Amino acid sequence: MNTSSYSSTAEIGAPGTRGLFVDEFGYKREATPTLLYSWVRFGAMYNNSTFRDYSKTVAAGGLVRGPIGPTIDGDSGFYFLADQQVSQFAPDTPTLAYRGIYIGGTAMYAPPQTTPVIEYFEGRLYSRGPFESRPTLHHWLSTVRSTAPIWSPILTR
Repeated sequence: MNTSSYSSTAEIGAPGTRGLFVDEFGYKREATPTLLYSWVRFGAMYNNSTFRDYSKTVAAGGLVRGPIGPTIDGDSGFYFLADQQVSQFAPDTPTLAYRGIYIGGTAMYAPPQTTPVIEYFEGRLYSRGPFESRPTLHHWLSTVRSTAPIWSPILTR
């Protein structure tokens, strides 16, 4: 007998929340004294949850009317990311060959019907292990980012 309020059939999360599926493929090479670090990857995402349908006004209908307006089931997206080490601070040490200067870029896309920001681009210039006294200092502490989100044209009507 279940005396708690737990139900194995109850929906978990916000209404309309369902699965998120992500898959990616790419190439990754760790830094060595003779090779620089490289990581290039491409991915696709699909989420079969319920989303606000930005392509329809409330007056135009939709799957569900309510405070959030018409909705649509499912959303997808794609991404491409690349990072390349361009110099090494300790090229003679195999365990510290990752220390150095890196450049990277990101491009992401999602359909305008379900996503407010449909395109995202980023350029990165960063360092990993910039100080000999702190070789494990990670790159996000010294990342320079330039972003340019592109809003859905449906939202700007």
